[in-house]
Amino acid sequence: MFNVDDFKARLLSARKEAYNTKTKKRGYSQEEAAELLIGEGGKRSTVAAWENPNRKNLPSVESLLKLADLYDVDVRYLLDEKREEPNVENKAIASVLNLSIENVVTLKNNPQYSSIVSKIIGKELFEQIVNKINNLALSSVLKDVILTSFTVTFSKKLSKMFDSYYFQELTISINQSGFLDFIKKNIPYDEKSFDADEFLEKNFLEEGRGYVYRSANNWNGMKTESKYDHLMNCVAEITFDYFLSTKTQELLKINISNTFSQIIDEIVAESNIEIHDRFKKSAEKYISE
Repeated sequence: MFNVDDFKARLLSARKEAYNTKTKKRGYSQEEAAELLIGEGGKRSTVAAWENPNRKNLPSVESLLKLADLYDVDVRYLLDEKREEPNVENKAIASVLNLSIENVVTLKNNPQYSSIVSKIIGKELFEQIVNKINNLALSSVLKDVILTSFTVTFSKKLSKMFDSYYFQELTISINQSGFLDFIKKNIPYDEKSFDADEFLEKNFLEEGRGYVYRSANNWNGMKTESKYDHLMNCVAEITFDYFLSTKTQELLKINISNTFSQIIDEIVAESNIEIHDRFKKSAEKYISE
């Protein structure tokens, strides 16, 4: 049985709990609700009377439908206390999908938006896109390793060295071992002039020097040529993955963009068909009349 007091209590609760798309916060004031429901010049007292248990005023059917739409609740919830308020459902969906309640409401109220999201998520390449984005993020992390391991001057030198190596090799032949050989050709070992500790101090930062020392069996007890080999190995190990990733970054970005462009083209094509059918039906109806 419909209970006026319960109805007014649920109406008040719905207004306070609704997501306000204007303020991006929870709840509408009575003034805001009146303006959105009735139009500019709408009086707060009208909404207040609907909610006040001491007043007999009730919204018209038209206003009731507008209230339900504005507060994102089912009309049946407002009329029947036994029905669960849909905002609870929105919160559950938001929690499971890790979305904001605002996004859930937007998707539920806009079928076309939902269709677009569904198409993207349902795409077979979506997992690949996520992996590629993760690889781009990893590249940024690897860059931090470079910046904290080598001096700026040596980093630039190594970057140019990798560019030369990359463009003179076949893609399938590029590997860390090949880059190590290339480094040794460009920084050759000279038994008479090479000073490992001086080279380390000049080109490596503290974190890089720490890596060299930790990965060596006995740095101080190693012969000069062994120190040279170890230093070049460390350089290749630290830099190869990052430098290679920089070469694939642009390709990854282009691939991701092309995938989304393909999805957009499909959506536009479907929309065109839908619009065409709508106009065709309107024209047929106009002619028949």
